[in-house]
Amino acid sequence: MSSVTEADKTAAPHAAVDTAELFAGAMPKAEIGAVEFLKAHPEYDGRNVVVAIFDTGVDPGAAGLQTTPDGRPKIVDLLDGTGSGDVDMSEVVEADATGTLAARCWGDDVKVQINQDWKNPSGKWHVGSKAAFDLFPNQLKERIRNERQKRFSEQQRVAHTAATAAAADAPGGKSTEDKKRAEELQARPKLLQDMADKHKDFGPMLHCVVWHDGDVWRAAVDTSDMYEEADDIRGRLRDFAPLTDFHREHQYGTFSAEDALNFGVNIYDEGKVLSIVVDAGSHGTHVAGITAAYHPDRPECNGVAPGAQIISCKIGDSRLGGMETMPGLARAIAAVISHKADLINMSYGEATATPDQGHFNKLAWEVVHRQGTIFISSAGNSGPALTTAGAPGGTSSAIISIGAYVSPDMAAAAHSLRAGEGAGRNYNWSSRGPSADGAMGVSLSAPGAAIAVVPQWTTAARQLMNGTSMASPCACGGVALVLSGLKAEGQTITPNRVRRALENTAKPVGDGPDAKLTYGNGLLQVDKAFEYLQQSAEVDAIDIRYAAHVRRTDGSYTGRGIYMREPLDSAQRRTFQAQLQPRFQEEADVKEEQVAQEDRIAISTSQAWISAPASLLLAANGRNFEISVDPTALPEGLHYGEVVGHDATATWRGPLFRVPVTVVKPIEVGTQGVGGPNGNSIAQLGTQQYSPGQETRHFIAVPEGATWARLRTTAGDFDTPKMFMLRATQLLPQTRHSTLGKTATATLSANARHHMTFKVAGGGTLEVTTAQFWTQLGQGTLEQAVEFHGLTCDPSAAFIAGSSGNVKVQLRAPFRSEYVKPSAKLEALIIPLRPISSKLAPLEGPRDQLPRGHTPHGLTLTYKLKLEEAGKIIPRLPMLNGYCYDGEMEAQMVQVFDSNKALLGVCDIYPSPIDVPAGDITLRLFLRHENTSLLKKFQHLPLEVKKKIEGIVVPVHGSNSDSVNGKKLGKEIMLAAGERVAIFVGPAPIDKLPKDATAGRVLEGAIALSKSTGSEEGASRGSGPGNAYDANGNTPATIPLRWLIAPKKEKHVGDNGDNGDGAEEEPKLSPAEKASTKIRDTKLSILKGLKSDNKKEAALYEELRKELVTQHPDHLPLLSEALTRRQKAAEKTVKLRKKADGGGLAETELDTSGESSNGDDTDDAAEEGTVGEEEKAAKVDQEKAQEDKPPPSPEEVEADLQAVISAADDVIAAINTDELAKFLAQKCPEEGPDASKRKKDFEEQKDALVSALSAKVAALMDLEDFRKAPPATAPAREGDQVQDDSDKAGDTEAKAEKAPSAQEDVVEAAFRELRKWVDTAGNKKQASLHAAAGAAERAPSLRAAHPGQGVAGRGGEDSGGGPAAGGGAAGAGVVPLGPGGTLRPCPQLPAKLPAPLTCWSVGGNL
Repeated sequence: MSSVTEADKTAAPHAAVDTAELFAGAMPKAEIGAVEFLKAHPEYDGRNVVVAIFDTGVDPGAAGLQTTPDGRPKIVDLLDGTGSGDVDMSEVVEADATGTLAARCWGDDVKVQINQDWKNPSGKWHVGSKAAFDLFPNQLKERIRNERQKRFSEQQRVAHTAATAAAADAPGGKSTEDKKRAEELQARPKLLQDMADKHKDFGPMLHCVVWHDGDVWRAAVDTSDMYEEADDIRGRLRDFAPLTDFHREHQYGTFSAEDALNFGVNIYDEGKVLSIVVDAGSHGTHVAGITAAYHPDRPECNGVAPGAQIISCKIGDSRLGGMETMPGLARAIAAVISHKADLINMSYGEATATPDQGHFNKLAWEVVHRQGTIFISSAGNSGPALTTAGAPGGTSSAIISIGAYVSPDMAAAAHSLRAGEGAGRNYNWSSRGPSADGAMGVSLSAPGAAIAVVPQWTTAARQLMNGTSMASPCACGGVALVLSGLKAEGQTITPNRVRRALENTAKPVGDGPDAKLTYGNGLLQVDKAFEYLQQSAEVDAIDIRYAAHVRRTDGSYTGRGIYMREPLDSAQRRTFQAQLQPRFQEEADVKEEQVAQEDRIAISTSQAWISAPASLLLAANGRNFEISVDPTALPEGLHYGEVVGHDATATWRGPLFRVPVTVVKPIEVGTQGVGGPNGNSIAQLGTQQYSPGQETRHFIAVPEGATWARLRTTAGDFDTPKMFMLRATQLLPQTRHSTLGKTATATLSANARHHMTFKVAGGGTLEVTTAQFWTQLGQGTLEQAVEFHGLTCDPSAAFIAGSSGNVKVQLRAPFRSEYVKPSAKLEALIIPLRPISSKLAPLEGPRDQLPRGHTPHGLTLTYKLKLEEAGKIIPRLPMLNGYCYDGEMEAQMVQVFDSNKALLGVCDIYPSPIDVPAGDITLRLFLRHENTSLLKKFQHLPLEVKKKIEGIVVPVHGSNSDSVNGKKLGKEIMLAAGERVAIFVGPAPIDKLPKDATAGRVLEGAIALSKSTGSEEGASRGSGPGNAYDANGNTPATIPLRWLIAPKKEKHVGDNGDNGDGAEEEPKLSPAEKASTKIRDTKLSILKGLKSDNKKEAALYEELRKELVTQHPDHLPLLSEALTRRQKAAEKTVKLRKKADGGGLAETELDTSGESSNGDDTDDAAEEGTVGEEEKAAKVDQEKAQEDKPPPSPEEVEADLQAVISAADDVIAAINTDELAKFLAQKCPEEGPDASKRKKDFEEQKDALVSALSAKVAALMDLEDFRKAPPATAPAREGDQVQDDSDKAGDTEAKAEKAPSAQEDVVEAAFRELRKWVDTAGNKKQASLHAAAGAAERAPSLRAAHPGQGVAGRGGEDSGGGPAAGGGAAGAGVVPLGPGGTLRPCPQLPAKLPAPLTCWSVGGNL
């Protein structure tokens, strides 16, 4: 480094700085030769090249992504393949004379006004709605939710202050009214505080309209809910600039200035589906900016190919936090083919179990080798261990995989390091090859960081991101430059010849055996690749790719390369048969090209320990040849070589094919002379000095019988703390590299110790990789050792059948002494489900179609689940879950709904916990594939629901005798090497079982076999990454534990004549009595199934009910059924009457159970989410027919309410309340014969009595409301005298306050009777009724002054026909009052509150 003088230091701050040169590394291009290429060919800037960006989506309003240098739109199309932005627009409505739209899907309180200038020849408007938070990226959702919470809190504080002041000024009179008024005022502050504590913001709603203007489909979105104040008629829709499919006009909208989230739209299925396209994160926009951003005023910020156009293909599902989905990828491939895109960039990926396999791999092969699109993808960020290249980039032969490189300029400009890199290198985290089947894994490297454009909603213009996600678009932009030049010069472009040019002209980087596995063929060089293609135009006239596959001659191994990793692989010389097959384009002429083809191949090897034939004449049908690998003389460690084939007539072309050969020779444990009784289990890795970015690899043969290991790391004496990356990796067949082993990032100070514990598999090879993070300046020293442990178990997984009680497990310490202290715990309930229905249908929409007649089909399976307790569930498909790019299914998605059809959560390939309530749950699984035969095999596919439970400790015993006697194993056991011991696990405590743990279901958990001893752990005890033990101090020595739940115990007769648990037998009935009982119950079941809205069934119902009542006048289930039916009929009548009177509609009126009641449609709530078109049409016709009928008269309303009261009295009269009270008052439970039956009978009587009294109170209160309410009046005619009734209203209110009516006395008496049997304030099901009755007592003036409003908290109406103003089943939230004491919904408050939270207005006060 050159020295800097004092004069230089003084002058430097004032010297002119070339900022473009200083910050060139912030958007790196020179490293890949792009700068030199553009200087030589300024017009080959990517123009005429279209790049598809498979990512989270691209912001259409982002800077630099508007136009190309020649004025074309930068974004050709904006697509969402995931369906997360889809809106159901199947409802069709017409506007009224004022241009106002109302829709069932919006609710009664929402009306929007269209722009009268919008052209719609048909007059038909498709309508739908979408929750904005379902669209927003998580980061934006959090920001907006915080802003809304601040505003809500401010309003709540104002309201709370006012309520507190009002409570302080409460009247101090002694009259009943003053006391009630003071009580109400004093309750309000706590109520408001409770609401604030329980407030949950579900976000604004978007109301959407789609129509056909005679030429194209157009869409508008009402964003009124995004703003603090919304017009009553939703005026923001009227001002919206309509959008059409993005590719037609390249227009986009913005939801609001606060969120700054831009969106485009696409309209499908004749207007029935609106796709609102937003990005699921900032990643996709950043990637697009690296590839092709164009900043005319700041060219240094340009992407690599500023002249290229892009297609944004959103594959990251907003519902899954931006995770890719297979339908998104399939639709993206379809879009690429439809638009004839030249390039694909995909900066997504993950580990895979089977490289170059799976449905997506087939799609990638199709789009590359049949459609001619070049596919580039990131290698992954799981380095520095070997075999960490991810799918699809690092594992698919059709895709070019890119590693992440950092240059000195990037370190200075992008990362702002105080000391730059001495030389370029790949980032430590960049994934490495080879793939599990021996392929190189990484094709090329490119700069892996940039400060590029990000979406506007991030509130930033540009941002630094690094990863192979940034390297891939950099390489993609470089290839776009090459293609732009080839197109301008009229050259043939095929993926094969372009890839060969890129790989054979890359700049080699690094040395050592892992260089090729780290950098691939080297750093991409745009200018060199273009020159190569110019030179090879003639010899590449016939486009051929050469595919090589190898097979081990003495084993089962097959792959795209040779990978000898396991300990015995390198014990002797091995031979492999290589099959080399030339692949032609499908349109190649058989006679002129294929038959005439004969390549003269010169074969060479890069290492002396690899041998192969020197030459090969290759015809179109391919050839086999032998490769020999002799690793016996190689030292321990990693070794890499290649078998390459050149065109013997033109060797300048470089290799036509490569067969990578990777050999690992591990060290044997116990060969380093470590002393002590367990010295044979320790591998000393020695002391290593590290510099920034330096990596070391150690390969260890894991001892047979080892099940877990500990990596011990001790830091040396260095000046400042330094960050190190620690990786322990072991591979198993068809298993992800992330499954076995562990990763940690540790910041170590001088002399610090760090322990990392992980599972291993005996007999395999363990790779331990350590790296000083590349940004950590200075030297660091580490000493490391690996200590192996082993406990083998028989069986390897413990299973307790319900009838067996316990399970015996044999433990053995195979090669060293081990401490054993087993413990067992069950932590989840497994509920197996079978589908109750299935539906298979083709997906014929345009976005799902692939070429060559590939039409995907969808299989929808519906499952039902009833839970006794709320909790978290994980829907699992063990056969399909976890397989993404290597999975055979094109899609798998599970949606979970509650009994009201509300969507609770969505799961995909990686299921995650979903919060569910108790009750009925519906799960809908969607599978997608083009092979209908395959889908039909899955029509009865079981689904497994995993429900988390509070841990159940299962006792562990030292013998079967101890298990029988309940004596637990208390002490720790030491096993000498080779020693065995048996333990007995179970029986599990039955009294700890959750309510949902019924017979046939399974509880699962684990048996932990050993714990820390304290001294072993040393300095690593405590929290932090790399901790040796879990939160309970357990080592990784665990085995699975599953317990099949047995049936409940059957009743049996004991010695004393009762059954074994003290319960008595059911009384014996005579045959005649049995027949009569069975006939009664059958008729009652038929009675319940008859529908009230069918005249014939209604008549049959009355006839059958009267017959049963005559025969069984005191049968409670019969009387309760009659009461329930009367309630439903009255509820319907009350709703229709109130609607006719101008009031809003409550969702429930007479429902006193705390659950939703929907008349005769109660079963409909449990059906799966969507209703067929025919059912929808029938429902609409039914509703229209109902609207055409005259509303029920006040007399009909009163008759229905009186019928409820009468039916309730019948139930009450059938119960001997004196006997019931005596039984409930007993301090000790009854014993002896019939005790349990009497208890059950009395409990049923109490439930029936409470339900009847609740129904009676509710009916009496509604009857009181209707008697007080003024009748609906017809509109005044011209000439009629208008009378001012304000005085009369005042008189009415005064009278109501002075003298309660007889009806009010009846209500009060009924409510007092109800409170004798149930605590209405503390009982969740009665809380809303309690609040309503309390409101009636404390605020009689409210009823008189606002008779049409009902009572908040009992599911009553608000003043304006909108959401109810109180809590309860249909209440909204606490609402601010408008002028004159009217109720207005508050958009900042939740639409529904827990039933106990209620409020009401009196005289304009809250």
